[in-house]
Order: sequence, then structure tokens, then C-alpha cells
Amino acid sequence: MDNTPAFPLNELSLTTGELVDQHFGMSLRDYFAGVALPAILAPNPVTGQFAQVSDFPACAEVAYKMADAMMAARGQQ
Repeated sequence: MDNTPAFPLNELSLTTGELVDQHFGMSLRDYFAGVALPAILAPNPVTGQFAQVSDFPACAEVAYKMADAMMAARGQQ
């Protein structure tokens, strides 16, 4: 699976402009899972009621399944 960083950053020296450090941030898969999570926990669009969510590991699993689908779709471009 592609482990592309979501928010890479090259830290440059303010005086010389040379590369000081590289920060790779979270993986793109982790970012996609985090972005999918609010939709998983969102209220029902018909009733407006929030689900009584108590199985957080299941929610996280669904978020990563969605992230994996997003990564697969991204690879098909």
C-alpha cells in the first residue's frame, strides 16, 4: 500500500536556506481515515438523530476501510 505522507515539510535554515530537517507528518491513509470519521459519526440524514456509538474500535475499522477504498480509487487515476 502507498505510504505517501499527507503533509511533508522541508525545514530550511532561515539564514542559509539549506535543508535542516524533513518532517513527513502522517500517512495519507491516516489522513483519509481521519477525514472519513466525521461522516461515520454524523447524524442520520433523514431523522437527524445521532447513532448511539459505543463501539469505537468498529468505527475506527470502518474509517480505515473507507481510507483503503480512497487509496485504491486514487491509484486508479
